[in-house]
Amino acid sequence: MIKGLAVAGRLLNKPDYIQAAEQAVDFIRENVFVDNRLFSVYQDGGARQRGYLDDYAYLIDALLALLQARWRNVDMEMAIALTESMLHHFYDEGVGAFYFTADDSEKLFHRPMNFTDDATPAGNAVAVQGLTRMGTALGNESWLQTAEKVVRTAWSDLEQFPHAHCALLNATMQIVQGEPLVVLRGEPAELKHWRQALLEAGSSHTLWAMPSQIRPAGILDKPALGPCTAYVCHATQCAEPVEELGRLKAILRL
Repeated sequence: MIKGLAVAGRLLNKPDYIQAAEQAVDFIRENVFVDNRLFSVYQDGGARQRGYLDDYAYLIDALLALLQARWRNVDMEMAIALTESMLHHFYDEGVGAFYFTADDSEKLFHRPMNFTDDATPAGNAVAVQGLTRMGTALGNESWLQTAEKVVRTAWSDLEQFPHAHCALLNATMQIVQGEPLVVLRGEPAELKHWRQALLEAGSSHTLWAMPSQIRPAGILDKPALGPCTAYVCHATQCAEPVEELGRLKAILRL
C-alpha cells in the first residue's frame, strides 16, 4: 500500500497520496518499529510478533519509493536501520542468502530460505533489490556485494526454473546492467518543477530530489550550484552537473 501510494502520488502529481503514504510510515515507525526491530502486528496498543524477512524487505522497498516521491531524512534513516537489522538477523554469511525467520525467532524444525515467487515476489529477491538501490545511492560496497552473493547462491535454481524466479531475475538484471539515476539538488520549488517536467516528458529513470541543505551519503551527496542542479549517474559514477532543464532532457533523450 505504501509503495503504491508513493508511486501513484509521484506519477499523478497527487500530494495527498504521498501524504497518506507518509502517515502510514509514521504509524509503523511510532508503533511497530522498536529498537530497530520490526513487528508485524499492532494490537491492544502494543507491538506483537517479530517481523519476517518479507516484512523488512518490502518496507525497505516502500521507503525507497516514498523517498523518491518526497524526501524526508527520517525515512532514509529508517531504511538504513531496517537494512542493517535485516542483514544482522536474517542473513547467513556462510550460505550467502536470507532466511525467512530471524535468528532469534521461534525455533523451527526447518528454517526456510526461499528464492521462488509465490503470490508475491520472494523475500530474497526484494531484499537484493533493496540492497542494490541502497548500496548504490549511499555508496555502501558491502551491501552491493551481499546482493551479488544472494544471486550467486540462487544461481542454479535460476538456471533450472527461471519462470519461478521472475523477481530475482529482475534483481539480477539490476545488478548486471546497473540502474541509471538522476539526482536533483536545489530549492524545493525548483525541485518540484524539474521533477514534474521530467515525469511529464516520460522519464523512467530513478529520480532522487533533495533540498540543498540536506547532506546524504554516497552519490546523493551532490552540491546544488543554483536553484536546481541535476546529476546523471550510473552505478557509482556521475556525469558533470547540469543546470538547465532543457539540457537535462536532451541528455536523457526526453
